[in-house]
Amino acid sequence: MLLDSTSLLEFSVDAGTAVEFVAGAQNDSGTAVTGVFNAGTSNGATPVTMIAAPAASNIRRLLYACLRNADTSTRTVTVRVDVASTDLEVRSLSLGVGESLEYSAAGWRVLDANGREKIAEGPSTRGVGRTLSIYKTLTAGEAAGNYYMSLKDVGQPSAWVPGTPGLNGATVTAPFAGLIDFGTPAGAWYLKQVTAAVSVLATPILYDLLWYNTGIVVTTTTAQAIVTPAFPARDCNGSANGSCLEIWLYFTAAATNAGIIANSTVSYTNELGVAGRTATLLSGAGTSIPVTPVIGTAVPFLLQAGDNGVRSIQSITLGTSLVTGSVSLLVVRSVWPPVPVVAVNLGAGAPIDPAGSRIWTGSALFWNFLLTAATATAFRAGLMAEDR
Repeated sequence: MLLDSTSLLEFSVDAGTAVEFVAGAQNDSGTAVTGVFNAGTSNGATPVTMIAAPAASNIRRLLYACLRNADTSTRTVTVRVDVASTDLEVRSLSLGVGESLEYSAAGWRVLDANGREKIAEGPSTRGVGRTLSIYKTLTAGEAAGNYYMSLKDVGQPSAWVPGTPGLNGATVTAPFAGLIDFGTPAGAWYLKQVTAAVSVLATPILYDLLWYNTGIVVTTTTAQAIVTPAFPARDCNGSANGSCLEIWLYFTAAATNAGIIANSTVSYTNELGVAGRTATLLSGAGTSIPVTPVIGTAVPFLLQAGDNGVRSIQSITLGTSLVTGSVSLLVVRSVWPPVPVVAVNLGAGAPIDPAGSRIWTGSALFWNFLLTAATATAFRAGLMAEDR
């Protein structure tokens, strides 16, 4: 769990002052790493800060927290992240006498009075799963080493129809035509397993689409200003700060540039709220715009050194004309590692992840492919998630 200068970790209880807490974090200023420790007791329904927000341009990583009910009766404990005075609930549950809510490298868990982890009993949404099947036919992409997004392709789900939101773009929240939607869970979706098969070798990667734009003038080589709305609270921490978010350029119609382009840039604000950052391309397959890129081609912008995400975008500069075609910027989050497909038409999958990868409500998923050949591809996949 990461905290920036606008966020802090706090808790409250239904009543009483007998819930005790300790919390430790690591503060990173960019030049020095120091420890942060806090301890205290509850103050009823009034929030008590466990880990305060760090100074501007600093980041704090929660390492350990424990809340113990030292009262003589059961207490309801609610843990929240306060982001710019907006409360985001992390956990809310009842702790019996002597029980603890603990956060560590193993995540959040409840311990009984003897320090043993409690297992949920009785009716629960835990273990209620859902499996989705994906079928797509991909047209021919670029040469090996380039990326291809299946957004435009027919199948299940259907082809994406983005509309025309303009340079400032639009946020994306499922259900959204053409994107994978798990629906609204009773608790929270956790992606547990992914399997995939392709008719031509390619490496599938699963992403969540949070924002896109249209209207980029492909012959303009100076900065084109963009004012993005707040991105949905679906970064890797479930906030709108942009941690782990990536910027991609996506070709919605083929371009006719005669040479490789590596001088395009995007000006953005990073996950800590620092503006004036610059995302760039590299010269090479997959990290630069190829010659005459076909529809579906995708190119990632590399964030400025030290950055771990994107909170907003201020402009794009193509640097070199694309001559014809059309492109969109996308802001996405990777939700599952690349699936290691090693043979055509043979299903492959990553090992089941017991913890699972969180799929925030409203996630709009799609597939991106690292190509091994410029050949049309039949794609099949299965996604298994648990509602808990």
